[in-house]
Amino acid sequence: GGSKMKWWIGTTMAMGMLAIATTFYSLPDRRRGSPTDAQSVQLFGSSGGTRYRRGPTESTEQRKLGKMRETNRKLLTEKCPHAAGGDAPSGGDGTAGVDMGCGFGVPPLTVDEIQAELPAFVEVQNRHPKGMLNQGGSMLPHQLALFCLVRRLKPKHIIESGAHEGLGTWLLRQAAPDAQITVVSPNQPRSYIDQKPDSVYYVGRKFKDFSKLLETQRFTDLDKARTLIFFDDHQSGLRRMRMARNAGFTHLIFDDNYVPGATSDNLALKQVCNANGTLHAMLGEPLLAKDDFGGRSKPFTKRDLQAWHNELKTSVQTYWEFPPLWDVATCNMHSIRPADYTRLTKPPILRVSAPFTEEQRSAAEKKYVWINYVQLTPLSGGGGGKTVG
Repeated sequence: GGSKMKWWIGTTMAMGMLAIATTFYSLPDRRRGSPTDAQSVQLFGSSGGTRYRRGPTESTEQRKLGKMRETNRKLLTEKCPHAAGGDAPSGGDGTAGVDMGCGFGVPPLTVDEIQAELPAFVEVQNRHPKGMLNQGGSMLPHQLALFCLVRRLKPKHIIESGAHEGLGTWLLRQAAPDAQITVVSPNQPRSYIDQKPDSVYYVGRKFKDFSKLLETQRFTDLDKARTLIFFDDHQSGLRRMRMARNAGFTHLIFDDNYVPGATSDNLALKQVCNANGTLHAMLGEPLLAKDDFGGRSKPFTKRDLQAWHNELKTSVQTYWEFPPLWDVATCNMHSIRPADYTRLTKPPILRVSAPFTEEQRSAAEKKYVWINYVQLTPLSGGGGGKTVG
């Protein structure tokens, strides 16, 4: 009698609570009070620490990558709210007439040379383990940049700092079949491990940050004039540039070359390339130096920015941004007004989807972050010319 009734009531209440919870968590993010995209970026890096400590904190790094993928997914799939703002540049910021593009030195590639590489790139990408989709890693526009630059530079050694699932490593191997590759990443890549006998992995329990590896015999013995470093680790571009130059390296590629804003998670060289805070003023962003996946941030002054800009111009022979594949000014992932985006970005390589499919273009066209090549000025003042295979 009474005990059965109590059991029935308790079971009914538990099932009801389960149904409510299931319905709640199946609702779209915004209906159940999830953070906004800007907040997601902040939360993504809030646990800090680029040292990628092992053990429990390794799962923290995985959560960071998961948050980054979710933020990028929202930015790439949402309707572009800024497109309705018209094509007029933002005003009242004192930047009218100021060229916001950045580039100096000798470009490693011309647009004609990039277009000539497209057939080889498409052939390689047809064999890509995930069909060009690399969520949380480099997407199609940056994959093309990496492929073209590596084939042009023909490095003897490649250091990849930040490998995620290993699909970037796979592309590096296609572009440089004979290069010795060193992979530096906190977690073991899940999709691809390079099988060449001289490949070296500092991942998982063997992980050391790039800054620590500079002190090892293996790194000091490298032919640095013929070594290319690919930074895809969401660390301050300015800080990484200093490390590489002080260690005697010459050739760098930065995947995470963000402008200031919600999508940015590091003080990238693009932010330093424009002196006097004009870029920040145009975008309405504070002078804030982010680092460590955005987990650390610190305000800076226009005087700081000018000093960093001067350091960049003295430390770098060539700063060159790979152009986007398509024109995404009216719907870019950074929510920048179209006219302002055009001032920041080179003209696109293609006007149509071909030789890529509409599906490939739709999935990847907005995922462009001004990926750039940097040739450093050697500290000694000699050597450091273009790598020759």
